[in-house]
Amino acid sequence: MCQDIPDVYVFGYGSLIWRPGFPYSRRFNGFVKGFKRRFWQQSRDHRGTPKQPGRVVTIVPTSEFNTLQPTKEPHDDDDDVVWGTVYCIKSDEAAQCLECLDVRERGGYQRQIVPVYVEGNILACMAVLYVGSVSRSINKEFIGPESIETTAQIIATTSGNSGPNRDYLNNLANSLRNMSLHDPYVFELERLVREISAPADMVCFRTIISTLDYNGVIMIDSGATQAISQRSKGLLPVGIQKVVGDFEEGSVVMVVDQATNEKVSKGMVNYSAKEINVIRGHHSRLIPQILGRTSMHECVISKSFMVLV
Repeated sequence: MCQDIPDVYVFGYGSLIWRPGFPYSRRFNGFVKGFKRRFWQQSRDHRGTPKQPGRVVTIVPTSEFNTLQPTKEPHDDDDDVVWGTVYCIKSDEAAQCLECLDVRERGGYQRQIVPVYVEGNILACMAVLYVGSVSRSINKEFIGPESIETTAQIIATTSGNSGPNRDYLNNLANSLRNMSLHDPYVFELERLVREISAPADMVCFRTIISTLDYNGVIMIDSGATQAISQRSKGLLPVGIQKVVGDFEEGSVVMVVDQATNEKVSKGMVNYSAKEINVIRGHHSRLIPQILGRTSMHECVISKSFMVLV
């Protein structure tokens, strides 16, 4: 594919996939053989701090990986190939680009020239690959092997000069999805980080809701009041008695007990005022039929988007 063009090729398997940061003539997806991609490299600047280092990806030769981690986990089943993006750099720009990459990939990474393959196991070209040494005497930032659960906890709670550590992970996972690729380790790590981060995100979101002005009022019966205040349920349409105001989907509204006129909760609605007026008093399973839409929220206000007042 590239042999006849006197350019330099760089293989990116981490942030280079979504943020190359250098000029290139073209790019394509490919893979290298005999490696594992792991978040086993500390970041004390971009995605962490000296006191709380974050995690970024490195690429570990399979032979060294098997020595470091002889017990195989389910997410290790990746056929010892790492997919990424190959950048073709014009020969007159290559020297400067590589100098910049040497600075960017400082901290234990070394250049190697490796074969890169494309779909069909076809050799595409020889490319520059930055490989982090697994020797701590050479690469002080290498921390492998590290359990995926420990890595997830660190990524979920650290930030650096370039932002939250989890943004780096999410960018990588989304890039691989956009390439129609499946990386068991990266996607499992993403799932674990999401689980760890969800409660904190929800607390933050609920705090924001509590400070926002409301755009309308929903009056509910005593059964709905009890479900929300005592059983931490979302607001279902069957318990709604009256809608006050003209608001759109995604607006913040106040929920009030019609019998006592006391405020119950405040939250973000999944439907507009007009839609709520149509579905109020009905069972949630009838919402698609009533509104003529196939995929609908069961709750008018989901419990995750509601705070008690």
